[in-house]
Amino acid sequence: MRYDPAGNDFREVPRTSEHVRTILRRKARAGADYWRSHSVVDTGYNAAHVEVLDGSSGSGELQAIIYCSGYYAKWREIGSSRAGPRAPEWVLRRSIPTIEKS
Repeated sequence: MRYDPAGNDFREVPRTSEHVRTILRRKARAGADYWRSHSVVDTGYNAAHVEVLDGSSGSGELQAIIYCSGYYAKWREIGSSRAGPRAPEWVLRRSIPTIEKS
């Protein structure tokens, strides 16, 4: 049996598939949940707002952005003295295994 690849759209499936989009949302939400639950202890900041922005980039590839913001909790000094100035980035970096498992 011969296969003719002319006219196939296999490269477009990851960009247009609702199933792939659902997986992307689930993984991004796992990262957002990790930030929400670890931000106070690890950084001294309360997670005031965590949002998952998903959609397509200019090139058509699916992408998700975890947008996190917070405010400094003066009464919760736990974590902030040992966390360092880039602690929020490290919280998200440590969330990578959780995102990969979801």
